[in-house]
Amino acid sequence: MGIIREQPLEYRSDPTNLVAESYVTADGVAPAGREPQEMSGAEMAEVLAPILAVEGPIHQEELVVRIKDRWGFQRVGTRLQESVLRGLRLLVETNRCQQDEQFFYLPEQIGRVRNRENASAPGVRKPDLLPPLEVRAALLALIDSAHGAGRRELPTAVARLLGFRTTTPQFRTLVERQIQALEELGQIGEANGLLQRMVELREAKTETCGASGPPTG
Repeated sequence: MGIIREQPLEYRSDPTNLVAESYVTADGVAPAGREPQEMSGAEMAEVLAPILAVEGPIHQEELVVRIKDRWGFQRVGTRLQESVLRGLRLLVETNRCQQDEQFFYLPEQIGRVRNRENASAPGVRKPDLLPPLEVRAALLALIDSAHGAGRRELPTAVARLLGFRTTTPQFRTLVERQIQALEELGQIGEANGLLQRMVELREAKTETCGASGPPTG
């Protein structure tokens, strides 16, 4: 199956307020005197925390790559992966970060949406490394901006917002899965062919009931 191209989402409100921040990759240098695979969980946690503060939510695989690059390693070894996981486990256990599947983030990063078109790290442009949390945030931002959106239009709109030039079948499946998740969470629902925030649907039902007036006898 090839690339899917569709008409852009037609906004019914001013879309200029809908801007994704540019994806920023964390900078830093390796601490002197210690190899990462030899670090304790506490030591690795201190290396990972500043990266999370810049790039969260981020997949654990990308965090391993950041550590690899910071020390100038050519490849990722098992011991390096285990060291990063120890640090992440400690950050979660001490409530310094939160975890959603294999993605890690800080509480204040919930809802952020980032454009990856010019990101220096190629891994963040892989659909399977996109945080579900961020995809859901992009979906809600688009639905809010347009006051409702068609189910088939949304994958292309999300791709554009996140800096992807095309909508591959893999990307479409990813977005459709998060649409379903938002429906199951009770955050969005469908009415008249459009996905909308549930609060808007409830308000619309209330207005419809109020417009009908009291029963007459």
